[in-house]
Amino acid sequence: MCAGLGKGALTLLAKFLDKHPQVEFIRYQWIDYAGILRARVVPASSALKLVSTGSPLCGGPICITATNVIRMMENRSHVGVDSIYPDFSSLRECHYAPGHASVMCFISEEDIGFERDPRTLLTSVMASAPRVQFRIGFEVEFRCLTPEGKDLDDTLYSWWTTTGLRNRCAPIIDDVVRILQREKIEVLHYCSESGLGMFEIATGPLSPLESIDAWVYTREAVKSLFWEHGIIATMYPSPVEVHTGIGAHFHISMTSDLEVDENAFLAGMLGQLGGLCALAMPLEDSYKRITDRKSEAGCWIGWGTENRDFPIRKVNKGRWEIRCCDATANMYLVVAAFINAGLGGLRTGKQLVWQDFNGNPIALDEQTRRELGITQRMPTDLSESLRELEKWDGGAMSKCLRTFCEMKKQEIRDLRELSDEKRIRNMIRHF
Repeated sequence: MCAGLGKGALTLLAKFLDKHPQVEFIRYQWIDYAGILRARVVPASSALKLVSTGSPLCGGPICITATNVIRMMENRSHVGVDSIYPDFSSLRECHYAPGHASVMCFISEEDIGFERDPRTLLTSVMASAPRVQFRIGFEVEFRCLTPEGKDLDDTLYSWWTTTGLRNRCAPIIDDVVRILQREKIEVLHYCSESGLGMFEIATGPLSPLESIDAWVYTREAVKSLFWEHGIIATMYPSPVEVHTGIGAHFHISMTSDLEVDENAFLAGMLGQLGGLCALAMPLEDSYKRITDRKSEAGCWIGWGTENRDFPIRKVNKGRWEIRCCDATANMYLVVAAFINAGLGGLRTGKQLVWQDFNGNPIALDEQTRRELGITQRMPTDLSESLRELEKWDGGAMSKCLRTFCEMKKQEIRDLRELSDEKRIRNMIRHF
């Protein structure tokens, strides 16, 4: 586990509160297996007492395994305690919520400890290859809607244009960027995107844990500031009837002081991609982004240099963009799993049978695709992805992956009990 849980936690918190006397409340935050950011708000004085005694915040046994409609898994008991441990190295002032700060947390379940905790798993995967370093950067896409979930009347379909910035949304994005910069989160650019009232903010690379913590903060800043103006800024992958996909693409950069076979790492990710999609696109509507000729998540498992018609785009040496991901995912699990799969490819020297291709695979005949190693389609729904994920051992992530699959199968049943209208209304607010 990271800094902020040990002896230095009290010092970190006390120094932060001395520097930010306006902070009265601390949001203990974590993302569960349903991809929902959960929080319990603790007065600063109570947080100091907890930390001074080395005590976690305690709750019922559903911190990470409740389904999207807040039901316990069928095989889980209501008896027991989950312990919430703040990582004060992630502590930030919530400029979008005056008087509040937020801290990301590790979750220990009473029966198995931290074995299924997403942040712990990511930390463990990184520790398994200490001489290989990774940096992660995100593209934060969102679509602006009325509180009723309808399109705003002053926005246009406008990809990378100044026209797309002449509306009520652009000044709010300026405020978001100012907040991110105050918290030392690097913003590379923002722009209008291809959907109606759709925008993207690209953030700079950080270590995996730091980057995802920053992604969570960015997401909350976007959603909170827009809500103050009576606008839902949703990152749900398909929030309205006319589909324009909203992704949460991320970039993986890999470096090492060793000779590292980057093709084997890429092959490791591609070899498990069908199952990884269950983590990265974990809801039924996620699979509307599996499309031909729309530069969303792609239809075929493969890759290409600067090719956005595949789920993985190679940017340059040792750097890839993962396009088959959206913001309904638990990003700690996603990044841990992709890196874990890639490291598996490195350890076994997996051969990269998929060839670099610079066109759209849908335009190829079957024989040509086979010659290029493009033989498997992307999953077309969550159930198919889950079946693929169940085939993967996952090493240190195996217990987590089994639980995730069980929870998602139940969640599929739970969500089908809701009307489409109610389901979408809830989802665009959560995500």
